[in-house]
Amino acid sequence: MTTHTLKAPTTVFASTTTGLAQFIERMGGDSASILVEAGFVADRIAGPNNVIYLHQYCRALACAADYTGRQNFGLWFGQQYLPRQLGMFGYLGSSSPTLGEALANMHDHMRFHQTNSRLGLESRNGRTIVSYFVDEQLPDGRHDTELSLGQLLNQLREPLGRAWSPLQVRFTHGKPTGWSEHRDVFGSEVLFNQDCNGIVLLTSDLETPMPYQDPMLLNVMKQSLQRFGEHQIPVELSIAARTRDAIRSLLRHGYPHLDEVAKRVGLAPWTLQRRLAEESRNFKDLVEEVRIHDAPLLLAKQHLSISKTSELLGYSEISAFSRAFHRWYQVAPRQWRLNAEASKGQVPHEPS
Repeated sequence: MTTHTLKAPTTVFASTTTGLAQFIERMGGDSASILVEAGFVADRIAGPNNVIYLHQYCRALACAADYTGRQNFGLWFGQQYLPRQLGMFGYLGSSSPTLGEALANMHDHMRFHQTNSRLGLESRNGRTIVSYFVDEQLPDGRHDTELSLGQLLNQLREPLGRAWSPLQVRFTHGKPTGWSEHRDVFGSEVLFNQDCNGIVLLTSDLETPMPYQDPMLLNVMKQSLQRFGEHQIPVELSIAARTRDAIRSLLRHGYPHLDEVAKRVGLAPWTLQRRLAEESRNFKDLVEEVRIHDAPLLLAKQHLSISKTSELLGYSEISAFSRAFHRWYQVAPRQWRLNAEASKGQVPHEPS
């Protein structure tokens, strides 16, 4: 059996999700179902120094945008994010002597905080652009970019003041719906379809002292980031694993089409089918695997109706979901939920 692999996906410290569940709830969304749908395990994101996949984070932001009706969800989450909520990476910047040194330290240690990513610094004619790059095509990457520049804005405002605004903000993606919200957040000119994602400021601003500078803490953060970051060994995913991941992100819209899944995996549909066959897998079975795995996790969420659970798993009718679940676990979904509640939510590890 041949197992093909794709480029190791981007990982980031789970500290970047700090406050996400609470913010989703504030915006009127159901954080539990959104995080489950994104593939997050609660214990994984609870530890700030754990690592998560960036594409899962992007999916969570996209789901939150859909469920809350806030299409610029990533933008709004980022703008309220305090620098030190980023954990070691945030404290690295905040404890630096000046803003310029803070950005330089973040530039030097970005690869430990988030793999496949860069924080650029370029000064010219009295202006400096702080840019953000991710070397991976992310289906819902707009939300991550806007979130990241929102976080960066607050890092800049820590020494420059809450009323400070950039000279200009640039995004590589096209102008989204509600783009005027971007001007409200940044308080400056915002351009889209640019050649980089970044914030422009006066170079003289880099000399501003950081209000929470702490040489000892700075050294601790540098060493800690390097030590933890060096253990971020991204696992290359097989074609089947990437296919399951794409299926999961599309299920809530109905039974996923091969063409759309293949697009997210980065292959032509016929190539995807051939690669799966070489791994002794097929598309239909992978859809079922995702449903078998996710159904108990969603049913364990007592606030989700059976109807909503069925919808999140891509079924157009509850009866079809009930028949499938009974085939997998030899019990109806409603009875499984009652049994799980009676036994404190224990879920079966494997279907019969």
